[in-house]
Amino acid sequence: MKTVFLITARLKSKRLKKKIFKEINRKPMIYYMIQRLKSIKEIDNIVICTSRTKEDYQIVDFCKKYKVDYYCGSSKDVILRLKDASEYFNAKYIINIPADNPLVDPIYIKKTISLIKTDKYDLIRNYSIPIGLFCYGMTLRSLKKVCDIKKSNLTEVWYKYYSETQYFKIFDIKPIKKHSEFKARLTVDYIEDFLLIKKVILYFKKNLNFNINDLIKYFKKFPKDLNINKHLNQKTKSRYIKQSAIK
Repeated sequence: MKTVFLITARLKSKRLKKKIFKEINRKPMIYYMIQRLKSIKEIDNIVICTSRTKEDYQIVDFCKKYKVDYYCGSSKDVILRLKDASEYFNAKYIINIPADNPLVDPIYIKKTISLIKTDKYDLIRNYSIPIGLFCYGMTLRSLKKVCDIKKSNLTEVWYKYYSETQYFKIFDIKPIKKHSEFKARLTVDYIEDFLLIKKVILYFKKNLNFNINDLIKYFKKFPKDLNINKHLNQKTKSRYIKQSAIK
């Protein structure tokens, strides 16, 4: 059984249209995420997990062009899509984060894989590092369980099915001090987010295998860059609270 990195990706965003295809040095943003993940030998397969809706056919075209595996599932039921994709690609262990997090950290991906493969936990989290760097690790067994217990097909924000139902064992990775003290917004929801990610990727373009330690050094060198999108944190928090109710 495999360890598969499932990148959830759609083109429905209204805040920043087709954000995963916004170009950096003539390549779409999602291209850089794929390249970074390819360097992690603990990952057996990288799969872009999208929907069957017409608007997402462009994602399939990207996958074909760059020879990336993909799965087209439910447009609204994200947890079901993850479960179905995991079964299709014979995955026992799943690492996941959406495609708007191209800087997801390789150090913590490896830690997450190591922990989920102990078979002691259903979900691995690492919320103590900046948004855009952390990922989730879960088992196929737990994905099946969530699909059994949920009573809604609207599961875009699915994490609380693990944390609020008392069916699952969760482990939170505790980062070292300098990682937990590092504060930055490194996800992409708005144009300011993209502009920051673009600056970072262009800076590291000769070696895309950078990690959280390299980013800490980058922002020490360019501290004003933290202000490009800092004001957007409250918007993201409010939207998450609104979307995250479970049934």
